[in-house]
Amino acid sequence: MKYNIQLKLITVAMLILSVPCLVIGFVGYETSKSNMDELGRQMLKNSAKQVIQMIDVLNDEAGK
Repeated sequence: MKYNIQLKLITVAMLILSVPCLVIGFVGYETSKSNMDELGRQMLKNSAKQVIQMIDVLNDEAGK
């Protein structure tokens, strides 16, 4: 009977502690994902602008 109560207490404690850990993990994941997506978009925009500038420079040089 003693083991039964200990097992129940351990189980309840694990459940109570796991819920906040899961919430923290989920929020951290979503925040990181959002930031990485935004950073990726910004890097793609910058790369596209650089390519356009390089093309314009090459076109100007070819036209001379």
